[in-house]
Amino acid sequence: MTGIASNEVLKRKVSRSKNAVKKMYLDQGEKHQHFISFRYKAKS
Repeated sequence: MTGIASNEVLKRKVSRSKNAVKKMYLDQGEKHQHFISFRYKAKS
């Protein structure tokens, strides 16, 4: 997780992605590089 400020919407979206990666890879002891895209509009 890089460059996330104190924006709560971004924190929630990143948290969901981080949990998905953790479940798919880290819990199984696999190395990973994973990117998940999402739409974000400022002040939304």
